[in-house]
Amino acid sequence: MTEEEKNKFEEVMTKFREYCEPKKNLIHSRFLFYTRKQEESEPFDSFLTDVKRLVKSCKFGAEDEAVRDRLVLGTNDLNTQKKIVIEGDAELDTVITKLRLAELGRQQAAEVQGKVKVDKVMDKQSNSKPVHNNNMVLKCKWCGEQHERKLEVCPARGKLCTKCNRYNHYAKVCRSKYVKVIADSNLQNQEDSDGEFYCGSVQKMIQGKWN
Repeated sequence: MTEEEKNKFEEVMTKFREYCEPKKNLIHSRFLFYTRKQEESEPFDSFLTDVKRLVKSCKFGAEDEAVRDRLVLGTNDLNTQKKIVIEGDAELDTVITKLRLAELGRQQAAEVQGKVKVDKVMDKQSNSKPVHNNNMVLKCKWCGEQHERKLEVCPARGKLCTKCNRYNHYAKVCRSKYVKVIADSNLQNQEDSDGEFYCGSVQKMIQGKWN
């Protein structure tokens, strides 16, 4: 193909594209560009890419300045926006760098703060009192040792307390306020409904007499 044929081919293709492609509305294109703002959770690079795409249809004389202005005016980072405006006419690359670094700083700060919150929660949980649960290994109220909270597995089951003369607990955890006395034989092996020892009978001894 000669050079003349190539030029004719390009001319035909250009006219074909102009015919097939819909006519662009410059006012509408610029409206889309001017109203483009960064969404609340939108990454900065996504916002930047879309602004650069929209500016292509606007036919601005200075595209870099238009993109810079849209980034500054449309960003959701109001703190960085204020700093850029106060500093004055920054170049496009400077604006992009500042907005990227600000976003990265917020992400890193959020990670640090999130880690601190998790550590505080874990520390609080480790220092809190254990929740009573029948299936947890806790300090036993019958023997004073740690094992499953059930009387049937307690080593004090069937043992005689040397303090109150009752069964199913040791003297070191006995809650009786009375000294050791001879208990009624028909009450020695009696247990209440949830497995605790029975302390229903009252024994008193005043000056060697029973009342």
